[in-house]
Amino acid sequence: MSGASAMRSEPEHSEPPRIVSPGLETALEHFASSELLAAGKVNIIALDAVVERFGGRWTMRREQVHAHVHAYLDRHLTDQGYYLRTSDTDTLICLPDMVRHAAQATCLRYLRDILGHFLGESQLGDLRIHEVLAISGDGVVAQRVDPMDPRVIAGAAAQSAPRIIAPEAPPPSGRAVHQWTPFVSASGRAVQVSCELEPVYELRGLSRIGVRLLRTSTYLDEGRDLTPEEYAALPQRDILRIDLATISAGLAGLKAEAGRSKDPSIILPVSVASLSNLDGRAQIVSAFKEARELVDKGVICQLCEVELVPPSIVLATTALIRPFSLLVVGQVKDCTPHRIQQLKGAGLQGLAFDCATPPTDAEFVVWARPRIAAAHSVAKSLLLYGLASTAQARLAAALGVSHAAIRRPRRLEAAPREAARLEAAP
Repeated sequence: MSGASAMRSEPEHSEPPRIVSPGLETALEHFASSELLAAGKVNIIALDAVVERFGGRWTMRREQVHAHVHAYLDRHLTDQGYYLRTSDTDTLICLPDMVRHAAQATCLRYLRDILGHFLGESQLGDLRIHEVLAISGDGVVAQRVDPMDPRVIAGAAAQSAPRIIAPEAPPPSGRAVHQWTPFVSASGRAVQVSCELEPVYELRGLSRIGVRLLRTSTYLDEGRDLTPEEYAALPQRDILRIDLATISAGLAGLKAEAGRSKDPSIILPVSVASLSNLDGRAQIVSAFKEARELVDKGVICQLCEVELVPPSIVLATTALIRPFSLLVVGQVKDCTPHRIQQLKGAGLQGLAFDCATPPTDAEFVVWARPRIAAAHSVAKSLLLYGLASTAQARLAAALGVSHAAIRRPRRLEAAPREAARLEAAP
């Protein structure tokens, strides 16, 4: 940096200078403004926890981790924010439009999301954020930020408080929508969450065992649903909001049907990410307890897209949520036999996947047989959603499927519960 340095007064507990990769002198000048440093707008997020947890695998995973961090920051930085990777573990982040503790809280959120992606759950000691005090030719001088500092917590609350906006149009008919949606996502876009209550049947006796929540997340500015890729790219905070909004919408729908007898159970979809941190888990458990009061037997927890998470993480997550659930099942989006078999040892009591576009009966048998065989090697129960007819449900039962939902939610919802009437449905 042409021999110049920028700094603010350093407290006695500042750390030794952090190493900076060579060749970054010019780039560092964008972070070295004395005004930015004095105002606490420049911080480091450190990936030491990832390096330590990966151990010998770090060299092989390094580029993948850095690519994810860059992609994440490109999506989530504020308009005025910018960043620079300065070493194998450190990334400088400047947030000129935020005050000191809001900037620290935002960087903590970024790091928590990144660690959650690679480690599944971060411990308090893993959250290594450093406020930059000085930048010079010797390196970056910084001090560790305490994640439990009340001022940082207050900054986090100010950044993450949901902003309520009015929907631009009423939700599609037939969907129960809780009053607090939509919300504004981390990217600044309004997201509407809604759901349908879809009956689920036990196929051996053709009896109704409860309902599942068939959710939809919609960008209000475009009036379209999020794609699976867009949903997967959301930060952990937004995924938790969608999970809680879905459950709230479903419970509102059940309460609206208070005049009819209770369903035996309700299947609630929850992401592994939402259960991977203490705050999210507490909110999910609270929602499960509320749901338990609205059904006869209990709540079935459906962990979403479990094939994208290491089985060890799924196993740990099932252990955490099982005390509050009747069963824990995993929903597999990419339901190839190979993907399904990778879930062995994940502690799931059942698997669920969609037959998204109901095929003909002959095509269904060809599609279903290898997937059902793979599922039976993983879990005892198998739930199949989106079947085309009761005749296809009989085929599924013959192939070994234990439970199913037929893609006629309103027709089935209105029909009497007796198995004979389901059997007689056209």
